[in-house]
Amino acid sequence: MTTSVGLSAIAGDFFSNIKKDKLEYKTIVLETVVVSGVLSLVGVEGLIKAAVPILSTVYTIIMVLIFLGIFEKYIKYDMIYKGAVFATFVISFVEVLNQNFKIFEGLTALIKTLPFSSVGFEWLIPAIVTGALFGIVAFVHDKRKIA
Repeated sequence: MTTSVGLSAIAGDFFSNIKKDKLEYKTIVLETVVVSGVLSLVGVEGLIKAAVPILSTVYTIIMVLIFLGIFEKYIKYDMIYKGAVFATFVISFVEVLNQNFKIFEGLTALIKTLPFSSVGFEWLIPAIVTGALFGIVAFVHDKRKIA
């Protein structure tokens, strides 16, 4: 109990300081307590059940961004990032929707035929191809500006 009171007070102080008192301390503490109370009623299993679809979609995008970040000095156009992330998001999102709501089953079956799908990297080739295509578009657009 003392930990939750302390965390609520710290959150209220932190966010009221960040917003330069545009958000009132009391309001933030009250909202923190209410949200925490609702989340405690949901329980850990409910939180995990809600978080898994979100994390399943986001983790592949994070993997792509980390990989591209390793080669950042060789990547000239931001569009490469956008293309790779877009393809990865679409594939991950379709799979999550199919897992949780049983929709897009045909599209998911098609995704499962992609290379590396047996090891969970079905997004890899589409990310590379889409990133390359977006990079080519950026390159052509850049050349047109110069000419």
